[in-house]
This record gives sequence, C-alpha cells and structure tokens, in this order.
Amino acid sequence: MAASDHLSICVTCGTQYDIPYDNRPSTCRMCLEPRQFVPPSGHSWTSLEQLKATHKNEFKQDENDGRIWSIFSTPQVAIGQRAIFIQTYTHLEWAREFQCPVYLAYEDQEWLNRDDQENRRVFFKDETQNILPDVNMVKVGGHFPGSSVLHWNKNIFTGDSIGISQSGLSRSHHSKDHQVFFFHYAFPNFVPLGPTAMHTMWKRLRVWEFTAVYSLFFTTTVRGDNVKRLMLDSMQRQARHQENFGHPLLQEQLSA
Repeated sequence: MAASDHLSICVTCGTQYDIPYDNRPSTCRMCLEPRQFVPPSGHSWTSLEQLKATHKNEFKQDENDGRIWSIFSTPQVAIGQRAIFIQTYTHLEWAREFQCPVYLAYEDQEWLNRDDQENRRVFFKDETQNILPDVNMVKVGGHFPGSSVLHWNKNIFTGDSIGISQSGLSRSHHSKDHQVFFFHYAFPNFVPLGPTAMHTMWKRLRVWEFTAVYSLFFTTTVRGDNVKRLMLDSMQRQARHQENFGHPLLQEQLSA
C-alpha cells in the first residue's frame, strides 16, 4: 500500500483522495454532503504516512465465530469505523493485497474518490449480487441509494446501512420496548429514515435468515435467534414514533 501513503485523507470522515497530501484540497466533498458534517474547526487532512507514525491497526477475532475478524485503528481515526475480514473485503487497497475484486452498488459510483487503475471494481445493478457460494450482497438503500449489506452464514454485515443502539448492546437490562436498531438517512446529523425507505429495506432482508448483525464499529454486534424479529420491531417502532400509523410497514409479519 506504499503508493497511497502520501495521498490526502480527510480527518473527519476518513475518505482518501487521489490527491497528494502536499496538494490537499481546501474542502472534503463527502463532508460537504448533507449526510455528513464539517466540524467547527473546519476541514483538516492527514495521510497514511502520518497515521503510521502515531496509530496502529488492531485485529480482533470474533468471540463467537473465529472466521470473522474486526480490523480498526487505535487511536480512533475519523468516525472509528471498522473493517470486517471474512472471505471477502470491499476496499480497493485490500483488494490489491489479496488479488480480489471489489463489489459496489452501481448507484453509488458518484461517491468514489479513487481511480481504479487495476479494474478491480465490479458494479452490480440488481437488488442482490452473489459473490461466492453462500456469500451475497443485498442492496437495501436508505442511507445511500446503493447502501448494501453482506449476508453470510446467517450473519448480516451492515456497514453504515443499519445502526445499533446503546440499548441494543445490553438487552438484558432493557425492556422489549427499547430500540435495538435504528435507520438513518444521515447518521452524524441524526436524520432518520421514513417508513417507506425502511419498508424497502425490510422487504429485501426478510427473505434472508440471520441471527447476528455486525454494524460499523467494533463491539457493535447483536446476536440471538430473535434478531430478525428485533429488526422488524425496530423499524415499526421508528415508524410509529414518526406518527405513520397507517403505513404498510406496520402490517408486516416476520413470516411474510
């Protein structure tokens, strides 16, 4: 990855650009987008070369499934997101290291900020994309038109498509009325999705069996035989709190 050591990385969101750090831009187009934000201190930049001097990557094996590894930087970089390594990993630099393709939703091409000089990206237009046997991308939309999750071995890996609440991480201390998952158009700006977008997500997820949901951050994972039920409950609760009492989402059943 040495070739990208000197490229500009936004300190706030973590996006890397095909622009050398010495010629870093004045603004980050991702942070200027309504789903993100610019901090009061303004735009600031770093590079992999600088981060290597002060940070390290940690590799944590999943306590329930040794085939799953979380990879994240300490101290925290940008929003603190993790990568999850299983059989595939959708990042251009890692694709080069492992000689594998990068699967991305066709709708989200406009948000790419690196040139794919080795033609590793594969853009899929359908609602699902099979990658390997029993490994499938599922396009759920919501946060972005092409926001997708990965389904494998009764696990859902959501990235930033679906959030996990604090009460969802310690359900033994909370009642059935506490929210486990949340669904946002803009996570840092707290703009929730409406019932129609959530209904689309549910219709695309309900055909898949899953008992664990791995979210964007290390330790934000929900497991249990009732996880699918909890997801539908969370969608319906969010819709009711938006006073959408007649929406078809509220008529959905787990067995649908």
